[in-house]
Amino acid sequence: MPIWLIIQIGLLVLSSLLAFVFYISKGWRIGLPFNKDQAMKLIFIRIVPILWLSSSFVIGIIYLLINTQIFSDSLQVLSMIVFPLITLTIIFIGIRKRDKQNESEKQYERNALKKISEKCEQWINQFSFISSENVELKVYISKGNPIGKISVFNVNEQQKNEINQFKDSLPHNVYLEVFPFSNNGDDYIH
Repeated sequence: MPIWLIIQIGLLVLSSLLAFVFYISKGWRIGLPFNKDQAMKLIFIRIVPILWLSSSFVIGIIYLLINTQIFSDSLQVLSMIVFPLITLTIIFIGIRKRDKQNESEKQYERNALKKISEKCEQWINQFSFISSENVELKVYISKGNPIGKISVFNVNEQQKNEINQFKDSLPHNVYLEVFPFSNNGDDYIH
């Protein structure tokens, strides 16, 4: 069996063994918000191949520098240098594309939240009796769509009716709750 193949198998076994020990010792729980299944996928599908390919590339370069029959076996060069380099490049390009996609999704969500928040604030500002102390605005993303919730506190019945008249002019996916003064004269506590 060729030495380069033994080195490759040894590196794969060593990488897998290190990952297995790390997984069994629950080292992945230290400060990482992963559950058991996510950690297993991350370690064995992402980290082990990257560790194996990186170490194979480095050991391959060292092996070829030490070996007196430089480039005598093209399969050796392919398996220890070219294949790991190409595969690592593909992996890192994929990671970069996924990062860009995630960033564009986050930017879309930020813009959607900002837009719905501005529309809600405009809607609230049409009522002179609503101040920042008696209104609560929550906006969030649910199933990829921006959702808003406006809660108005401590208004009288006339103000409540006026607010409810304009309920239809609320932006899409914005919900309204109006809490008038309580009957016994106590202010609503939220």
